[in-house]
This record gives sequence, C-alpha cells and structure tokens, in this order.
Amino acid sequence: MTDNDFVKNVEREVLEDMFNRYFNTMETIDRSSVNDPYWKKILTLYDTLDINGKDNLKALVRLVMIDLLSNIFAKLDGVSSFKNQTNQFDLRYGDITISGDLQEIFLMDVEENPVPPHL
Repeated sequence: MTDNDFVKNVEREVLEDMFNRYFNTMETIDRSSVNDPYWKKILTLYDTLDINGKDNLKALVRLVMIDLLSNIFAKLDGVSSFKNQTNQFDLRYGDITISGDLQEIFLMDVEENPVPPHL
C-alpha cells in the first residue's frame, strides 16, 4: 500500500462511508429505540432543521471530518507534534514508510474534489 492508497482509503472510509452512515442513520433510525444521550441530542437537532439546515449541518460535519483527518495526518507526517512529544511517528506498511506526505496528499485531493455529489 502506498501513501496515496492509504490516504484514499482513510478518506473513503471517513468522508464517504462514515459520513453517509451518520446521515442515513439520522434519516432512518427509529427515534424511540435511541438510548445514547449524544444521539438523542443530535436527532433532536436534526429533526428541527429544514432541508437547507440539513445541508448546512452536512457541510459542518464534512469540514470537521476534513480538519480532523488533516490534523491526524500532520501528526503522522511530523508536520506538527504533541506537547512533550520527543520522537517522530513512522507509519509503515511492511518495510515501506508511507508517512511524510499524507497531509499534503489529503489536502490536495480535498482541494481538487471539494464537495462530494451527496452533499
């Protein structure tokens, strides 16, 4: 697996699969079956939104996911570090280091494909 493959896989799982799962769940879940306090709050908010509000919420969630992935890739690449971090991460696939350009690959792809068709 190359660095590009890794980024594409993470991007697909988070920005497509996970994103769609969240919003499909909000559309289809039986509200009476929800026990989790976070999901109860989210569903209460979601149910108050009109179509435009739901689109805005999707844009916010997508932005948060992009920022989160960018920050994680930056840590793996050594672009940023945690407080008191003394060593750099070295993400490897087998014997090949694939960290170093993950954030750049990710941000370039997001820039080239800014809004998926489902948003």
